[in-house]
Amino acid sequence: MAESTEQLPSLSFDYLKGARLSRGVLATLSDDDVRSLAERYRRFLALKARYPRQAIAPTEIIDEMWHLHEEISRVLSVRLTSEKRELEKRLAQLRREKEMRQSEQPDGQALKTAPRARRKYPRVFPKYRNPNVPSETWSGRGKQPRWLTAALQTGHTIEEFVIVNMDSDKSGGRRQRA
Repeated sequence: MAESTEQLPSLSFDYLKGARLSRGVLATLSDDDVRSLAERYRRFLALKARYPRQAIAPTEIIDEMWHLHEEISRVLSVRLTSEKRELEKRLAQLRREKEMRQSEQPDGQALKTAPRARRKYPRVFPKYRNPNVPSETWSGRGKQPRWLTAALQTGHTIEEFVIVNMDSDKSGGRRQRA
C-alpha cells in the first residue's frame, strides 16, 4: 500500500482531544498510539471511498474511532445549529430596535435619514404633443403613448407631433428651466 498521505482524507476534528474525552479504549491510548490510529482511520476512509460498493469491515479500534468521529460531528452540528439560532434571535432583536427607533422619529425626519438610492437626473422635456389634447405629451423615451400609436397606425408620421419651440435655436439645442 504505497499511498501518500496527500491522497487521504483529512480529519476535521481534534482526534487527540476526542480520544481523551471518549469512554472507550481510545481514552487509554498514548498520544503516539492515537496519532497512529488516526492515520489508520484515514487510510480506512480512503479505502471506503475508493471501493464504495465493497463491504469493508473495520477493526474494532477503527470502528471506535469511526463512532468517535460521528459523535464529534453530531456535537459540532448541534452547537452550530444552536449558535445559528442565537445569532438569528440577536439579528431579529436588532431589527426590532431599529424599527422602533425609526417609528419614534417624526415622519419628516425618517424620510430625511433614509439615503437616496437613485441619482438625480435632469428633467426630460416633452418632444411630442397630441394636437387633439394638448396636455398629452411624450418625451420620446419609454413606450409610445396610446394616442401616438393610434395616430401612427392611421397613417400619420411622428414628425407631425414634434413640438416646435423657438427658444431651442437660442440655447444651442438645450432648453432652459424656468
